[in-house]
Amino acid sequence: MKRSLFFLYIPGFILLLCIAAISHISPQFPAENSYTNTPVILFVSLALIAFSAYFISLEFIRRLPSNAQNSIHLAFILGVAILSRLVLFPSEMILETDPYRYIWDGQQMVQKKNPYSLSPKDAFENKKNSGLKITAEEQDFYSKINYSETKTLYPPVAEYLFAVSQKISPWKLTGWKAMIFLSEMLTLFLLLLILHTANMRKEWIMLYAWCPLVLTEFSNGLHMDVFMILCLVSFIYHCQKENIIGALLSLCIGSLIKIIPVLLFPFALIWAWQKNKKETLIGLGCCALATVLLWLPFMNNNLLFSEGLSKFAQSWEVNGSLFVVFKVLLQSVSSMNDPQVNLYARIISLGVLGMISLYLLLKLNKNANTSSLMKSCLIFLCSLFFLAPTGNPWYFSWAVPFLIFLPIRSLVFFSGLLFAYYLSFYYFFQTRFDLFLWIWISEYALFFSALGLELWIKKKQSQSFSPSLANRL
Repeated sequence: MKRSLFFLYIPGFILLLCIAAISHISPQFPAENSYTNTPVILFVSLALIAFSAYFISLEFIRRLPSNAQNSIHLAFILGVAILSRLVLFPSEMILETDPYRYIWDGQQMVQKKNPYSLSPKDAFENKKNSGLKITAEEQDFYSKINYSETKTLYPPVAEYLFAVSQKISPWKLTGWKAMIFLSEMLTLFLLLLILHTANMRKEWIMLYAWCPLVLTEFSNGLHMDVFMILCLVSFIYHCQKENIIGALLSLCIGSLIKIIPVLLFPFALIWAWQKNKKETLIGLGCCALATVLLWLPFMNNNLLFSEGLSKFAQSWEVNGSLFVVFKVLLQSVSSMNDPQVNLYARIISLGVLGMISLYLLLKLNKNANTSSLMKSCLIFLCSLFFLAPTGNPWYFSWAVPFLIFLPIRSLVFFSGLLFAYYLSFYYFFQTRFDLFLWIWISEYALFFSALGLELWIKKKQSQSFSPSLANRL
């Protein structure tokens, strides 16, 4: 009882207090892109304290005997998880503007307009030039959209979700917040079922439920990735049940929210084909039908979301990791100009990711059980994050549900280090971006050092990282 007090209950209250403090200071962050006088350092400090409490409690759960379930521990973990999300519900977004685009797209859908046809800027200018009335809400949300000249890059199910939020609360974020809360509750429920099916401690749900990155990026940052993650968790659940059609459809719907899950299809198909070829073909047919039906209302002479997606792939570069290393190496050994360096760095990153994927696929083909599939998906998603030109913190949340099957400490540690990214907003407006460069270097140096040390220890001990064996590590 004494250990649980110091390593579970007290850290849980500390985490909740930090989340409450983040919610309290959130109105001090403006919607506009000006953060000169905002408490960015305080926000990052609170997030890191919350992460420290989370990490301590996670280590406590990791070391508990696998056969000793504790319903009081579980109730406390779920209580803190739900309360943290409720505390963040009324908060203002901190250092985020993406949801304003969601609202704009949702309004286009509600008004029976194709959100893929025009960029927000073109749609706004067309309405203004035609003499139609522009409401105060429309003007306000338009002014807050980043890259308003770029057409939307979100697939159709995401657009339907945006529309539902605007049916609930027009030109407000309230409906979107409620939908995110519901999605999170469904995710937690499915994770409990997954842990039960895998005969693992249900307290291990803390890995996702208390993760400060998940809490801040979804319940405050309001990123639409939360719905994609629900589909990924559904995919995991159906894989455990060996429901091939359900698993493939979960990936399909997830891909129609955000394109990333489509990259997991090769892994899923190897697993599914070895389980049941007939069900795999039926599942693929269902996915093809669902994709056509969901895209059909948007089919016209435009290129759907390819324009926005191609601009993102070619131009966006934020908080990159190994991609930046490739760029620096190319600049130091060649006389190429910046566009050429960017292109070749992308090609190298894509090539490395391709080799990693091929290795994982060949390995999975030899042992296509559900656990191996989940580990392959985790390694692929992490590789994608570290090789991509853009490493927005919430992108790493895609990997968090899969950490249940391979809870590598350094990856959990990295989910906390990612909060250092937000210091860029502070130092950029202080014209001290050189200081943030050192923070960025420290962030990734700490992670790769921790990962190297952990892999060395694992090799030395020849033990797998799973909750049931963690007490021996």
